[in-house]
Amino acid sequence: MFPNDKFPVSTMRVVTQSVVPRDITDEFTSAASKLKTGQLVKDEYFTLFEAVGALEIMDSKMDSGYLGPGENHAQALDDDYDVTRELGPEEVLGVMDELLCHEMAWHMGHPLSQTLFTSLYLDKLLWPVPKSLEEAIFSRGGSTSNGKELTIVHLVLRAYCLALVKCCDFVHARVATEYYFEEEDFVTQLYNRTLLSQFEPDPFYDLLDQAIYWVDEQKGKLDEKLQQAIKTRLLFRREFLKGLEQDIDVIETRSTEHFLTCLSQLDDMAKSTSLGAQVPDSFSWKIQRKLASTVPPRPMVKIIFDDALAHLRRLCQDAIDLQEIIDYRGPYNFKVTVWTLLSRKPQPSVYIRSLVQTLIANNMTILGAVPVKQFLYDELAELVLPSSILLEANMDDIEVPSDPRFQIAKQMDAFVQRFSQPFVDTFRSSCLNRCRIRRTAEDLDEQLRTLSKEPPLMLANGDATYSYPLSSWAYHQKLVQFRLVLQLGFELSIYSPEELPGMYWYLSHICSTHLGHIDRIRTFTVATAKRNLPDVAAKKRDALERHAALQKSLKLLERLTTQIVAIDAFAISLHALYVLLARHSVLPAASSPQAYSSDRLRYELRMKPFLSITLPELVPYDEYRREAVLEGDSDETVVERATKAISEARKAWEATLANGAFIRESESDESPAPAIEEDWKRDIQDTKRACIGASIAIGTIKEALEARKQQEPSDEAANSPPVNLRPTLEVIQILLIIGSVLSYNMNAGASYTLLGMTERMCMVLGLHVETSGFSRATQAARRRVWWAMAFQNSHFSLAYDRPSITMINQPEIPYDPKSMPGHRGYFETLCRLIQVVLDMLRGLMFTHHSHLRYHEIREYKQRIERIIAEAAPHLKFRERCTTLGEHIERTELRLHSSYFISLMCRVSLDPDAPMDEQRREIVREDCLANLISTIEAFIELHSINSHASRTWISLQRTIASAFLLVANNNDQLHPQTWDLIQKLEAVLSDHVHGDEGSEQSSKTDSAKHLASSLHALREVSAAFRARKTRHRVVPKVVPSMPNTSPATSFASPSSTLGSGVPTYSSGNSVSPDGHIDNILNQVSDVMLFPSMSSGNA
Repeated sequence: MFPNDKFPVSTMRVVTQSVVPRDITDEFTSAASKLKTGQLVKDEYFTLFEAVGALEIMDSKMDSGYLGPGENHAQALDDDYDVTRELGPEEVLGVMDELLCHEMAWHMGHPLSQTLFTSLYLDKLLWPVPKSLEEAIFSRGGSTSNGKELTIVHLVLRAYCLALVKCCDFVHARVATEYYFEEEDFVTQLYNRTLLSQFEPDPFYDLLDQAIYWVDEQKGKLDEKLQQAIKTRLLFRREFLKGLEQDIDVIETRSTEHFLTCLSQLDDMAKSTSLGAQVPDSFSWKIQRKLASTVPPRPMVKIIFDDALAHLRRLCQDAIDLQEIIDYRGPYNFKVTVWTLLSRKPQPSVYIRSLVQTLIANNMTILGAVPVKQFLYDELAELVLPSSILLEANMDDIEVPSDPRFQIAKQMDAFVQRFSQPFVDTFRSSCLNRCRIRRTAEDLDEQLRTLSKEPPLMLANGDATYSYPLSSWAYHQKLVQFRLVLQLGFELSIYSPEELPGMYWYLSHICSTHLGHIDRIRTFTVATAKRNLPDVAAKKRDALERHAALQKSLKLLERLTTQIVAIDAFAISLHALYVLLARHSVLPAASSPQAYSSDRLRYELRMKPFLSITLPELVPYDEYRREAVLEGDSDETVVERATKAISEARKAWEATLANGAFIRESESDESPAPAIEEDWKRDIQDTKRACIGASIAIGTIKEALEARKQQEPSDEAANSPPVNLRPTLEVIQILLIIGSVLSYNMNAGASYTLLGMTERMCMVLGLHVETSGFSRATQAARRRVWWAMAFQNSHFSLAYDRPSITMINQPEIPYDPKSMPGHRGYFETLCRLIQVVLDMLRGLMFTHHSHLRYHEIREYKQRIERIIAEAAPHLKFRERCTTLGEHIERTELRLHSSYFISLMCRVSLDPDAPMDEQRREIVREDCLANLISTIEAFIELHSINSHASRTWISLQRTIASAFLLVANNNDQLHPQTWDLIQKLEAVLSDHVHGDEGSEQSSKTDSAKHLASSLHALREVSAAFRARKTRHRVVPKVVPSMPNTSPATSFASPSSTLGSGVPTYSSGNSVSPDGHIDNILNQVSDVMLFPSMSSGNA
């Protein structure tokens, strides 16, 4: 060996390179141009890792080692934030809450690299990997002084962080040992970090206790509210850690104390979160560059504290209710508790579902107590083999192979070996997400098919039993999986609208098959009970026990029958309902006539999981189609079928609810799982409400068919084809134009009614949601029509304070394929503004607030400003406009955006609104400035093209802004405002003057209301003139009509429009004191907002 300072140094060898670099850019471009769009070129020796590496190199978004211009390694990998610096109590509180948000984001399925591992505090604790808990400190380079060890950062925050990491360790360990789907449910990647799994939990409790003791000692030194808030979070973390440490030991402890304590502290945490101050520099995405990962850096995932607490609250509540599944009360009751708990919406977190998986089956036992074989035997005894010798035979007791009991035990053991795992998996699969439950149900059905050719079992006396109990049980389970696959298809919205009639019929077909099979099982059970009656009469002990088991089985069969009858009847009624809707073209179609899909291909796709099944037999397509469309049945027959079926469904669901969720030994027994039973009852109640809704829909269709039959002659009704009631995009566009015309004519009531009908037509076509199956051009047209309707609807919501469905659901904005920030078109930008307004209206509706708060005003205003900044240049700058259309788009966009901002800021004009004076003045200035901008845009629009300024929405918004501006400049009217009012008078004069040559009877209501608004503006102008003349030496003569410039001079509204316009006496034109309030009070009847009556305004 060489000494450390005498390593041999290799000499450098220079090798001449004979390779001359060659530019292959043109060759590569030429070869690539010959490829078709979407065509891939595969090289066997070019691996996926190399491909990803090639994409990452020198790409700032993909290459985690890429250094920007002027950036060095230290700047790229490390942040300047000092984790050892002292923090204030409010900052520590803010860091704690932010860590909790990241922790819950990880629970929701986001990776650690985008959540907790972005924390610089956690990074210092976890890397390098500490060999002892004492090494896990923020100052990893050396030891801290005794003074600093007692600071709030190095004691309190460190204890909280370490306990949080240990909580994550327990969650990670539980999820990773169970069946889950990576990146669908959860991300277990640790990126070469450790979650302190090498340390026992006791030291973490000691650290938390020390931190709590230190916080208690600071009484009087820290703000009392801050002290209590920090202590609450430490107490919560300790109880949460204990609850997670308990894990599957809950089977033994049966304790809910820890999660109950956690749940009780969440309200205090929610109230005190406002006390914290955020420390954004303590979180950085740069840490991802140091993690062992094959994916490029991704942005941090941020969720708000309220969402984090909501998820945490559900997790704690689910963990508490989890105790109710631990007591084993038979397979049926167990299945009800598991399915009801895991069917909650939102679905329980992946940790809860993983814990339930472990409880269901662990070390070949159910709930840690019942062997899997006994669990399967209990299921058979409940359903097909009550008190049967087949479940009592044991090969350990019989050694003679020829003995029938030995043969029975041999066959039963073989059955258990083959089907115990698939049966247990029917329970464990419920712990997956809903999409995976459906797929797993298809796989489990595959494993249940091999029993279809079961030979008859030989009893101990040598007789054969032809009840086929094992195959009957397997067939029952198979039909259950069938129904599960079909019903989850409805829940997950897998079926397109045109498939709904057929799939509801197929669900009914499976239910009918299942009912027939249960009747067969019941027949053999009743026969066995009859044979047992003589022994029961003799009061033999075995006979009495057998009789009790048989009666329990019959009750279960009756319960199953009631449930399946309810599902079957509901499916029949919905099948008939959708057949009627499809017949009259009311049901929208997801596929266009040019699509490759067809009814036959869709049927083959839906039946693909069942193709290899021999029992029940797959229905041929021709028969399926005849039954799906109810071929040969008249509308009256179909309506009667639907009416009877929905009535039967409501009765069956009421009977199901009366039976209760669980099978009980006696009626006096208390509910074994009260919380889960309440969930089960709520689900049944929701289904009953759905039945009521379907009943109303059926009744409405029945009335519509009867009304149409009465209107049409009987001869024509017999031969005429079905009426096409289906709306189209063209019809909706026509209705929007008609509604706009009605609005301009001040017939707002008729316009609002027409718009409501148009809105419902849009929903019938599914325009309010994203729907697949359309071409790109058709999808863009659908989106444009919806947003055009939303523009009109949002104005009604703003002007008349009317709620609208458009604020709940919206499709995507119809962006142009070439659209990008800085080049957004007019319609795209306007849609984005409407989206902001709808978000504002939705927020006010959900929060029940009458106005926006200061931070909300700032947020919405900044969103609008960003949208305008991303618009095309001609929408922002006059000099970039080259055509008349571009000028109109620019001024219209300015008008609407200014009006929206002024609307958001109007709360500052209300003296009773709770807002401090400094903020009120800032918001008030924004409001008045945007009111002025609205009027200026309208005046400029009129100067560009007088016809463009005649749109009702722009006109109404401008007039409303003018009067609001005047009302809030009462004491002193700015010269700019005075000039705008005069210019607006001229514009309105042009509008009214345009109808001057028309006959009196042909004048529109719009002209009348515009003249009324013009008269009001003139009275305001006269008032200000009078106020000015009082301060000058002028003759004390007030003319009956104020002098106007030649540009605004025209005949009086009274002489032009006759009695249609309210007249004002000359004496009221100018108030005695010249105060504008008096003028506005006198003209309060001016129609700033047209009447909502259905007649003319």
